[in-house]
Amino acid sequence: MARRAFIADRNAAVMAIASVRALNVQIALTALILAVSLVLLPGAVWMHAT
Repeated sequence: MARRAFIADRNAAVMAIASVRALNVQIALTALILAVSLVLLPGAVWMHAT
Protein backbone atom coordinates (compact mmCIF):
# COMPACT_ATOMS: atom_id res chain seq x y z
CA MET A 1 0.00 0.00 0.00
CA ALA A 2 2.89 2.34 0.71
CA ARG A 3 4.14 1.81 -2.85
CA ARG A 4 0.80 2.91 -4.29
CA ALA A 5 0.76 5.98 -2.08
CA PHE A 6 4.28 6.82 -3.22
CA ILE A 7 3.29 6.49 -6.88
CA ALA A 8 0.19 8.64 -6.32
CA ASP A 9 2.27 11.29 -4.54
CA ARG A 10 4.86 11.20 -7.32
CA ASN A 11 2.16 11.67 -9.95
CA ALA A 12 0.71 14.55 -7.96
CA ALA A 13 4.18 16.11 -7.73
CA VAL A 14 4.74 15.71 -11.47
CA MET A 15 1.39 17.34 -12.18
CA ALA A 16 2.18 20.21 -9.79
CA ILE A 17 5.58 20.80 -11.43
CA ALA A 18 3.99 20.66 -14.89
CA SER A 19 1.35 23.21 -13.91
CA VAL A 20 3.98 25.56 -12.46
CA ARG A 21 6.08 25.25 -15.62
CA ALA A 22 3.01 25.89 -17.78
CA LEU A 23 2.26 29.00 -15.74
CA ASN A 24 5.85 30.20 -16.14
CA VAL A 25 5.67 29.65 -19.90
CA GLN A 26 2.39 31.54 -20.07
CA ILE A 27 3.88 34.46 -18.11
CA ALA A 28 6.97 34.48 -20.34
CA LEU A 29 4.89 34.47 -23.53
CA THR A 30 2.67 37.25 -22.22
CA ALA A 31 5.72 39.34 -21.35
CA LEU A 32 7.21 38.71 -24.79
CA ILE A 33 4.00 39.72 -26.55
CA LEU A 34 3.76 42.84 -24.38
CA ALA A 35 7.37 43.78 -25.10
CA VAL A 36 6.95 43.33 -28.86
CA SER A 37 3.73 45.33 -28.79
CA LEU A 38 5.38 48.19 -26.91
CA VAL A 39 8.25 48.21 -29.40
CA LEU A 40 6.02 48.17 -32.48
CA LEU A 41 3.32 50.54 -31.24
CA PRO A 42 5.31 53.81 -31.51
CA GLY A 43 6.38 52.86 -35.03
CA ALA A 44 2.79 52.23 -36.05
CA VAL A 45 1.68 55.53 -34.54
CA TRP A 46 4.54 57.34 -36.28
CA MET A 47 3.73 55.76 -39.63
CA HIS A 48 0.08 56.66 -39.25
CA ALA A 49 0.82 60.22 -38.20
CA THR A 50 3.17 60.97 -41.10
